Amino acid sequence: MARSVAEIDAILSEAPSPDREAMRIKQYIDFAFIAFYAALFVVVSIALGRRTRWAWTIAVFGVLAAIYDVLEDVDILHIVDIPLDSVTQQMVLHLHLMSVVKWMFAASAIGLLGALTLRSRRWFMRLIAAVDFLAAAMILWGLMDNPWLVWAGAPLAAGMIANAATLRFLTVKSAKS
Repeated sequence: MARSVAEIDAILSEAPSPDREAMRIKQYIDFAFIAFYAALFVVVSIALGRRTRWAWTIAVFGVLAAIYDVLEDVDILHIVDIPLDSVTQQMVLHLHLMSVVKWMFAASAIGLLGALTLRSRRWFMRLIAAVDFLAAAMILWGLMDNPWLVWAGAPLAAGMIANAATLRFLTVKSAKS
């Protein structure tokens, strides 16, 4: 969520450096995480798709979040590869925009998932919906106050894991029982 070259300078030291290599490794790990959460949003959408057409919106928002996450990671990898004096404000603003758009789509996907899960009669599904809403709210607040994005990760992960664990309750067959 860096907004200026000075903020990038505060995060990265001049190349080559261990912090740049650590950042590079984190970005490569993030690519695997992106594939996981995009697939999870699609699978949950398929499960919910039998009950409502709105479910497909979750997949669209989740995949769009993943696309912008990849673009953000590519921007970060580019910045990690160049000297600090070559980083321009336009590069940082593009990186920031990719991050903001990613988080907006992620908040939309998890918030809509919460709204559709809230319709369940099962108490634990409603609890998961509340966690999803909390994650979406924290993400949106985090766009204004960036440290909140770090804290939003816990309810976001908890909601996604809980949704995945209870996937069978989202299907038509189990919804009738």
